[in-house]
Amino acid sequence: MKWKQIGVGLISIMMIFTSVRGEVNENQRSNYQMLEQIEKSYVVDSGFRESNYFFLDMVDSYATYYLQCIKQLIGEEDSVERTNVSYEINCLSNKAVDQWNLLDVYSLIMLVDDVKQIPETLESSIIMYLDSLFDENNGCYQYSREFSVQDSIAPTYYVVVALKKLNQPVRPIKEWIIEISTKALEKDANMQIYYGGYAMLYELMSEYEIPISATDFEQVLEYYHGILKDNTEYELSDIPTIALDFVKLCKNFEKDLTEYNDEISDLFLDSSLLQKYLFWEYDYVNLYAIINTLKQCQLLNENLKWLSEEVALFDQFQLDNGEYISPGIYGSNLNATYYADQFMKLMNISRTYDVKNYCTTIINGNLNLEQFGIWRLSQLLELLQKYHIDWLNSDFGKNVEKYITEQVQLISSSEKWELRELKIINQLFILSQILNETYSIELDVPKIKEQVIKLFNTEISYEDDISISTELLKFLVTVQDTDSELIAQLCSHVNELLEVIGDKNVLFKVTITFDAVKQLQAVNYSISDNAEMAILDMLQGAYWKNGFFKTGDILGEKVSYQATYEGTFLSNLFQGKGGAI
Repeated sequence: MKWKQIGVGLISIMMIFTSVRGEVNENQRSNYQMLEQIEKSYVVDSGFRESNYFFLDMVDSYATYYLQCIKQLIGEEDSVERTNVSYEINCLSNKAVDQWNLLDVYSLIMLVDDVKQIPETLESSIIMYLDSLFDENNGCYQYSREFSVQDSIAPTYYVVVALKKLNQPVRPIKEWIIEISTKALEKDANMQIYYGGYAMLYELMSEYEIPISATDFEQVLEYYHGILKDNTEYELSDIPTIALDFVKLCKNFEKDLTEYNDEISDLFLDSSLLQKYLFWEYDYVNLYAIINTLKQCQLLNENLKWLSEEVALFDQFQLDNGEYISPGIYGSNLNATYYADQFMKLMNISRTYDVKNYCTTIINGNLNLEQFGIWRLSQLLELLQKYHIDWLNSDFGKNVEKYITEQVQLISSSEKWELRELKIINQLFILSQILNETYSIELDVPKIKEQVIKLFNTEISYEDDISISTELLKFLVTVQDTDSELIAQLCSHVNELLEVIGDKNVLFKVTITFDAVKQLQAVNYSISDNAEMAILDMLQGAYWKNGFFKTGDILGEKVSYQATYEGTFLSNLFQGKGGAI
């Protein structure tokens, strides 16, 4: 694989790894996905959260299944079975079986067009998992091996459908179906126990050729119809499931659904009432039930644009292949916002956002600077300065001045100087540069050098070795130390460590490398060809897709905006060197 320059319009896009064949289409698609994922990570409070790639351990096949079904119903998708489920397959494969969820497994199986899409080892595990849910005592399947409920219609239905699609045998459940159908359809049955499950029960009876009496089900339909006409005794969030069960049964018995259009219309055609029928803002299950009910009753027409807008709210959780992470409220955070901003500026991506609103919200939010810390404070102040947001004369400005003064006094009095202390003093130097302030920092530089240099004679890890070297180099340059021999030794040592970074089993290699390279740049040190090649090889392992980087090349490391900005910076820096264009 080679490094290739790609672009979208006037946007200068980073170097990514791609094959020569099919380069144009692949690159255009990759660029589009990158911009789309950035857009999806923008949060309503005007900041950014991490991209959806960060949440790959939260890939949700249950949500994907329902949301793809919804899009199919409203005409936005041709077929639910065309979804690529590679993320969910990977996510499920990496989970212990005792952490699996029946609904996720069922949804994954329903999403694949051909079960051969599921790797054989995973398929075998799924089959054993589904079989383990059989409850010998009750003769049916349960949601979990810890459950033992006789009236388990839904989990039994899910397991049966899944096993049938996998072409696997089902445990003997006919006697249970006969028993449960007798109970659920008897004249004095407590139908509230089974509501939402009668359509599943009908399908199970049909599958096992158990006689179905229209008379028995008529009382169920009357019960459901009564609820639709007067639902005052039920939670509104229960109504969509009841309505969908009702229309499914009506279709099974070939009833004319237009007879019930008035009740359905009164329930679901008022956009102002929609949220009342949802358990919460992103309740895709009830949203699906409402839309499917309207569709079955031929009430879903082009005029219902507000429903499409409701569905579009879920797009922010969609990955590049059509799968979804678990929909929910993912708040912005300063680190993601700062590095998303840095990345977009580096890439010349024109995406304006209300950074003033985001920053002032933080400032006005009773910010505790002690808990906030000097690193996040540096990010916040940089954003404030970059976007010319006035804050110096505010109470926040006074608090910052007091806080930094206290931190300077605290670190200046330190008797022990190791990596932590070096990082703190260097960050305080950065803060003073951002503020264009000169703080009275009295430091015993020879003492600091002596203590830190002694660390190299102790047993230290690779990451501490390169971090100590980088931070000491940064410190000496900032205090304008004239020990050129020591600076040269540190540069050479950092370079040597970079040459072997690919061989080290350490996390966050992208950030470690970025910090080291930036410092070597600051002293005009020429990085060796071997170090450049090692960095490029490491970046190849850390590269994810569509312009995004993971924090390193170790299995399980996450994609982040910080790693993406730093990885992009490094790849652009070494453009044309080593891994040539």
